[in-house]
Amino acid sequence: MARWPRALRYAVLGSVSGLLALGAFSDFIPAPFLSGRAWIAPMVLLGSGLTVSIVAPAYRIGGWKAVVGKQLFNTVLALCLAPPLLGLLCWLVLARGGPWIYTRIAGVDFEETHVMQTAAMPSARACKYRLSGGPLAHRFPGHLCIDEAQYRRHPEQRVSVLLRGQRSVLGMRIASISDVP
Repeated sequence: MARWPRALRYAVLGSVSGLLALGAFSDFIPAPFLSGRAWIAPMVLLGSGLTVSIVAPAYRIGGWKAVVGKQLFNTVLALCLAPPLLGLLCWLVLARGGPWIYTRIAGVDFEETHVMQTAAMPSARACKYRLSGGPLAHRFPGHLCIDEAQYRRHPEQRVSVLLRGQRSVLGMRIASISDVP
């Protein structure tokens, strides 16, 4: 990537960053084949490959001293944690960000009713009120974020909700969540 033109490098970095943000912060339910335990090993392997692609150039330039530096423990910890964390980032891009864009472009509108469970997570930073169950059963993540007013109408209860959005073969993009009248 060091030999690519600067504009192309920035375009690739911006695109991957955008897909990562979409994967992390959008209400998207991946298709069953895009989520689950079957993705753990391939994503950790992909994360391992990315870790090697980061460490190998440093080793070539300055040997193990450039890789390890002065803190051996921190380096070993980083090398152990990098593959699963980079794998998670790859999964967000490949199983949530990319499919979200495809679904937004080629998906068909849908409107479905599901019985789901409301829950409050007071210690959570971003998503304090959640819906789980329904189409999210046995998926990762297994919840959709809802607003406090919707939670207060049905605290810690099973509730019928109407999900609206777009659906494709890669999953469902949730545009709105409302109570069933």
